[in-house]
Amino acid sequence: MSNIIIKKDGIFDWLFVNGRRVELGRFEQIEKTGNGKWQGTASGYDFTIIGGRESGGASNEWLVKWDVNPGCEFTECKSAIAAINWINKQ
Repeated sequence: MSNIIIKKDGIFDWLFVNGRRVELGRFEQIEKTGNGKWQGTASGYDFTIIGGRESGGASNEWLVKWDVNPGCEFTECKSAIAAINWINKQ
């Protein structure tokens, strides 16, 4: 089961994925909304991350969708961190 949260570490907010600190970047909020599904906002746009065994797939099957462009489709990623990095590098 994956865990993705934003929390304060010292004086800064950080994004944590399974206890590993990841650059917060564009992320403003994130919350778990279902089995293997997280939703939130990044740079003012909604995003959805789905994946892992908890969602019914393999541990390396992740999908990310960021609504920067209307009608955008899900993009495949190999991990939760890869999905987060995909948003941060767009």
